[in-house]
Amino acid sequence: MSQVEDAIRASLRSEAARLREVRYLRLPPEAAHPAPHRALRASRLRLPRAWLAPAAVAAAIVLVAAALVTVRALENSSAAPASSTLGGGGTVAAPRYYVGIGSVSRPGGHGNYAIVAGDAQTGKRVGYYTLPAGNRLSWAASGAADDRTFVVSAAVFKYGPHTVAGPVRWYLVRIFPGSADPVRVTPLAIQATSVTSTGTDVISIALSADGTQLAVVSNTGSSVGLAVFSVATGKLRHSWSIAMRDVPRVDTPVTDPSWVGDETVGFAFIGTPNVREEVRTLDVSSAGSDLLADSHVVWVQYVHPPAGGKYGKSTPRTCDTPFLTGDGQTVVCATSSYSATDKRLSAVWLAYPVATPARPRVIGSVTEPRQVTGFDGPNIVQWANSSGTEVIGAWNPEVTTGRSVSVTSHQAFIGHGRFRPFAPEITGGPPLFIPPGPPAW
Repeated sequence: MSQVEDAIRASLRSEAARLREVRYLRLPPEAAHPAPHRALRASRLRLPRAWLAPAAVAAAIVLVAAALVTVRALENSSAAPASSTLGGGGTVAAPRYYVGIGSVSRPGGHGNYAIVAGDAQTGKRVGYYTLPAGNRLSWAASGAADDRTFVVSAAVFKYGPHTVAGPVRWYLVRIFPGSADPVRVTPLAIQATSVTSTGTDVISIALSADGTQLAVVSNTGSSVGLAVFSVATGKLRHSWSIAMRDVPRVDTPVTDPSWVGDETVGFAFIGTPNVREEVRTLDVSSAGSDLLADSHVVWVQYVHPPAGGKYGKSTPRTCDTPFLTGDGQTVVCATSSYSATDKRLSAVWLAYPVATPARPRVIGSVTEPRQVTGFDGPNIVQWANSSGTEVIGAWNPEVTTGRSVSVTSHQAFIGHGRFRPFAPEITGGPPLFIPPGPPAW
């Protein structure tokens, strides 16, 4: 066993001592669900990092295959690269199709944001849909378990001294492999509410496995909430919220929604940043309106804060992007580990069984070169299979030299100790086909 692995396992033992057992999430018997829905509850994906999109033709693309993704604000500028090394080899199963945000050229050499659909197997862009002009973008995306149906929310606006976020536009993106129009986009008439009216208020979205329901997590500044909409009609089914004065002073105390079955949504709640976080479940058929009172805790992580409140490379802290997998039995998240002996950082992905949360297992890790001084933002999980044994991870190592900071964005399929970098080619490709009328199911 290497020194890095020793450091990771020692960190896990330290974290395990701080975890509190909670009641196991009990789901209906498998036989209670129709067979077609069981087949759809396979994989889902999540949260891409905040990407800096260049104004030219090729932009960073975020994988959103069968996805749960947190909204991010993007700006048309470029990022400096740095070096990083992936360990392992072999193949890991993952979704084939993805939908994300890229950039396409327009007259004058300027870039325009676009919804981009691609094939992860071939690395080629299948098509794109150009969004309204602007240099600032708030967006979120999520996919159904069929890996063919996606929902994207996008609000494009111009950055300036008096920036006002643009309205949210909702899109249904469907992929038809082998057809004359393989990617089709339909505008969705999601009901305008305080949750869905302003782009920057939308924090995360999660499309149900069968593609019929959309969960939206929002933060209006005065309240944070979760709402469920019908994709076919756009009508609000139900909503739950809590006043911001009653939650921790963090930007996003509620995030990372996921669907467990047809009537249960899981979400993360930050009790105290870097100290305490929970994963809760909510029965979307319940009649209440209080997000916390009507939900139930299924997993808790608590880490003792450091003396003096100072966080260093080796300080234990809560993991990032915790979310409940499709089978409701595992919480998958990402974190980092530091080896004082090797003086090297590692990005780490963990799976916590809900039944035994004090015994997490390592899904995989990536050890960075010694010159890497930290990670730009959290390491995250973008996709996980329903049992939490395989993930798509994203991490952004940074190198600081004097006043200069260079950052590299990485994505890889990770599982069973194996890694495969994900770097799709998005240049070229036809525009998406835009059919008129409401979505057809």
